[in-house]
Amino acid sequence: MGFEWACFISYPHVAGDMVKGFAEQLYHALENEIGAYFDHQPVFIDKLRLKPGFEWERELAKALCKSVCMIVVYVPTYQDKVYCLREFLAMESIVNKRRKMLGQNYPGSHRMIIPFLLRGDPNDLPPKIKTIQYCDFTKFTTATSDMTKLTEFTEAIKSIVEEIYKVYEEIKNLDVEDCDSFEAPSEKEVKQLWTISPKRGNIFPK
Repeated sequence: MGFEWACFISYPHVAGDMVKGFAEQLYHALENEIGAYFDHQPVFIDKLRLKPGFEWERELAKALCKSVCMIVVYVPTYQDKVYCLREFLAMESIVNKRRKMLGQNYPGSHRMIIPFLLRGDPNDLPPKIKTIQYCDFTKFTTATSDMTKLTEFTEAIKSIVEEIYKVYEEIKNLDVEDCDSFEAPSEKEVKQLWTISPKRGNIFPK
């Protein structure tokens, strides 16, 4: 189908600079490393959500569809943002279709959804994320001025990009979706499909 993006960064717009700063540094770190593997598939990050009043747009569904994988910047408030949950569930549906098409040829160790745990108790992750191997970035703070200079982070980024490239090699010839017409789950479907971690409560009013 022709992938346009090596990965899609899913992250919540929240108060303060920590998540915004991490997402931006993650974007640049991935871009620096991805250039060694991909010529024309950069990293997708939607900077519009950094502004107040952000609303999820259809173009994001198309970008997800044309991404090799999705990286989730997880903090507990990720679950409070319906647009984040729509992104996650949309990518989950894409992954399921890709795996079905590959059948026995799909390597079970390859991941197309990669959570980065920025804040939160690992024991209290939502069920859909808890079952996925995640990268622990909880040591990141706003005082971390340049993540690319920290060996533990650069090694993690390098490993993730290598993983993305392995996935790309397996799925690059698949024709999974008509991305122009692909739609993410609605808010109603999110309510049905997403299970909030017990301590978080219910973001959907009764």
